[in-house]
Amino acid sequence: MGRFLLDRRSGRSVLQAAPVTTRANADFDKLPLNSVEVKIEYKQGAEHSIKEFDLRSPDDLGKFASFIANDSYKYKYSYQVNYKGEAQAYQSPEIESDEENLTINVGDIGILLVDVAPGDLNFNQVSEAQ
Repeated sequence: MGRFLLDRRSGRSVLQAAPVTTRANADFDKLPLNSVEVKIEYKQGAEHSIKEFDLRSPDDLGKFASFIANDSYKYKYSYQVNYKGEAQAYQSPEIESDEENLTINVGDIGILLVDVAPGDLNFNQVSEAQ
């Protein structure tokens, strides 16, 4: 899950955490999404790293890496979904993970695309339907 590096201060081998790669699994062209901002935070012992990524297409990737402490690969992340033409955004709760590949799925971002079409309605006979 990681590789060893030599700490020049102590002369000891230190294991570097495997990088976390994050992406958004969403169709930014068909959905009214402006961006998905992902914040990843690793906080164990003396190690504390935070990085934010601004994803604007399904091809955008965010790469995060931190030295590990206390033999723990767990990090916390949250994300904010910004919608086109809207002032209000969706903010996720903080989530704990140890996955190397972090995918924010369209079902998790607070939006659902629904196509609605009239069925067998004759609008000359029916003025409205529910």
